[in-house]
Amino acid sequence: MRAVANVLRPGGLFAFDLTNAIGFARWWQGQRRWTGAEWSLELATRYDSGARTGHAHVMVSRAGAPTGRFRLVERWFSDAEVRAALAAAGLEVERSESWSPSDLDPPGKTWWIAVKPAQYSR
Repeated sequence: MRAVANVLRPGGLFAFDLTNAIGFARWWQGQRRWTGAEWSLELATRYDSGARTGHAHVMVSRAGAPTGRFRLVERWFSDAEVRAALAAAGLEVERSESWSPSDLDPPGKTWWIAVKPAQYSR
């Protein structure tokens, strides 16, 4: 957050989204696969609620052959933690709103928009 604050002009906006507690509990468990005409993406995910981290093993294939494998680790941050991190970086929350990439799912992500105050000092 500090790195972003350092490059924003006063009045500049920082927009990002994070997976929230609902999203980790609902989406970060089990296996999923998406396919296209010449590609596939496979995820094997799990969520450790004690450590508040989601782990995913990802495999990307093209024309049936694996082209990339990697591990993804994401951490859940409470709204209070996000607000505190933004404030510590000198940014103010303009808006936060829960959302879902699917109309069938509960809002498992949260959009955040923060602003660098016009009278910024650190």
